[in-house]
Amino acid sequence: MRYLHPENPVVARLYKNFAVNGFRKAFEGELLLWIFSLIIWFNTFGIIIKIGKDFHESSLEKLAIAQEKNSMEISFLRAQIQPHFLFNTLNSIYGLIIHNEEASKVVIQLSNLLRFSLYDSAKDHITLKEEIDFLSNYLLLEKMRYKESRVQIEYDFEQIENKEKIIKPLILINFIENAFKHGINATIKSAWIKLSMTEKDGILTFHSANNKPVAATGKKHHESTGGLGLKNVRRRLELEYQTRYSLDIKETDDVYEVSLILKL
Repeated sequence: MRYLHPENPVVARLYKNFAVNGFRKAFEGELLLWIFSLIIWFNTFGIIIKIGKDFHESSLEKLAIAQEKNSMEISFLRAQIQPHFLFNTLNSIYGLIIHNEEASKVVIQLSNLLRFSLYDSAKDHITLKEEIDFLSNYLLLEKMRYKESRVQIEYDFEQIENKEKIIKPLILINFIENAFKHGINATIKSAWIKLSMTEKDGILTFHSANNKPVAATGKKHHESTGGLGLKNVRRRLELEYQTRYSLDIKETDDVYEVSLILKL
């Protein structure tokens, strides 16, 4: 500009103040102030863009979670086939078999499972105590369903530091159902399932292990044991816990293991 407009007073003043035509000139106060002002301005502009971008991505993520919840709620509502009718029927059955201790116990536990599935699972969060009670009821029913000679079921949910910590409902049951569905139902000989859950300093660790099914030919069943249920729970973990979880699945010829760590 100085070369093109040598007589222009504005260009002359800008050239005098800001042109770097010597080593010492680069360190003069006014020029440094001008340079730092530009740096601060462009960094501020960049930060504003980054905040806007993060806000937009967060909004899209929240929208995805909302849509996912809506979809789940629709499925949940469709699955509710007159819950009051079911509970009333169970109460009637309980009245008929009240003198049969084992049968009445099964009805009570089934009623608790239904109540949780229909009502408590619709909550945004539940306590670890509620989750443990639900899983324990489910496992007690499965123990009654299978003979000990058929299935060895071991579980330990007692190593919990704070049972009032909150967790998303129906996250852990998917892994337990998967263990029963693929580890027991498809197994001809005796099967086993081992489950554990610990919580310390807000970190929940859940572990599930079961033996792999054996085909009638005696060969190992190599079909994938995850299926749609595992894909769904992975998606829920991504939406609900984002970076606050770790899921590790190991599979050998004989054993299928799941390790889940959640930051509550």
